[in-house]
Amino acid sequence: STFARLWVVDGDQQPDASIKGASSVVIVRPGPVVFGQPGKLASADEMNPIPIAIPGGFNDDPKYLTLPELMDLRHHPESMNWMESRRRDLAIYLGERATTSALDQRLRSQKQVKLLDEQGNSVIVHAAGLVYQPPYRWSLVPLKADAPIEIEIERPTADGTAVETKKMLAQTAGFFTAMSPRERPDRPVTVRVEGENTVVSERKSGTTTKPVGAGQQSVFKLDGLMMADGPMEALLDPAQSPSEVLLADAQKRIDATPPDRFFAGPASRLRNSIDKLNREITSKENERFAMAAACFVMIAAGAITSLRLGQSMPLTVYLWSFFPALATVLTISSGQQLTHDVGWRGLLVLWGGVALLGGYALVNFRKVARH
Repeated sequence: STFARLWVVDGDQQPDASIKGASSVVIVRPGPVVFGQPGKLASADEMNPIPIAIPGGFNDDPKYLTLPELMDLRHHPESMNWMESRRRDLAIYLGERATTSALDQRLRSQKQVKLLDEQGNSVIVHAAGLVYQPPYRWSLVPLKADAPIEIEIERPTADGTAVETKKMLAQTAGFFTAMSPRERPDRPVTVRVEGENTVVSERKSGTTTKPVGAGQQSVFKLDGLMMADGPMEALLDPAQSPSEVLLADAQKRIDATPPDRFFAGPASRLRNSIDKLNREITSKENERFAMAAACFVMIAAGAITSLRLGQSMPLTVYLWSFFPALATVLTISSGQQLTHDVGWRGLLVLWGGVALLGGYALVNFRKVARH
C-alpha cells in the first residue's frame, strides 16, 4: 500500500472493544497488494480495517473505578490490562502442555493431525501417537512397526489453478513446541516438525500422478506451525478461561505425581498479582467508606468544638477543628497504603483515624453537655 489512513476512536463508542473503555487506533489501507511465498497473490480496493485497542490510564488503574466496578474487578481481575498479561502468560504455559496432549490424542484417535503454517497451508502428519523424548522432543510413533512417518504439505500454486502436494516419508520424526514472545499474542504456541532421512516428492493436482520433483534430505524442518482447532483459542479467551480456572489447572499439575514444575513460575506470578490487586481493591473500598464517615465526624467534631470554644477567637476554633481533621485524613491515607502492602492489618490504621476523631468529638461533647 502506498499510504494508509489512521483513525483514533473513543472507546465509549465501541461497545465491542477488546479492552473496556479503551480508545482504539484503526488502520485503513486503500489499494493494498498482498504477497505470499509464491509471489504476488492479489490486490484489492481496500483491506478490512485493523483495530488496535490502546489501554487508558483511567480504566487500567483501580483508583479510577467506581465502587460497583471495584466489586466486579475482584471477580474478574483480568479486566485490568496488566493482570490480563499475567493471565495470558500462564495460559500460554498451559497451552504448551495442552497442545502436545491434543496432538497425541488426535493422532491416537484419528491416526493423523492437521497443522497450519503462517500462510494457512495445510501440513498433515500421519502417525499413531507421541512419545516424549527428553529434553524437548516429542517423537512420532509410526502407524506400523518400522514404517516411515508420512508428512504432507498442501499449498496452492502461484496462479491458484492447482494444489501442490509435497509428500515426505521420514524414517524418524518428531514435534518440538515453542512459546512465541508476548509481541505475538495471536500465535503464542507453535510446533516445529523435524524428520530424519526423509524422502521428498511433489505432485500437482489435476496433472499427473508421477512426482513433479523428488529428492532426499538427511534432516527436514518445518517451523511456525499451529494446530488446527487446537486448545489455545479457549485458553486465551478470558471469558472461557478466567484466572481462577487457569490457576486451578496449574495447581493440579504442580501437585501431580510426579509434579510438573513447568507452571510454577507463571502461576506464582499470577497468584501474587491477584493477591496484590485484591489488597488494593480492599484498601480503596475502605478508604472511600472511611473518607465518607470521616466527613460526617469532622462536621460533628467542628460543630461541637465551636460550641465548647464559643468565647474564643475564630482562628482558635478553626485550628482545634482543622488539625484533628487533618490527622484523620493522613491516617486514612497511610492506612490505605498499608492495607495495599500488607493486607487487613492496615485497616486498623485506616479506621483508627476515624475512631480517634470520633473519640475527640465525644470528649468535647461531654464537656459541652456538662454546661
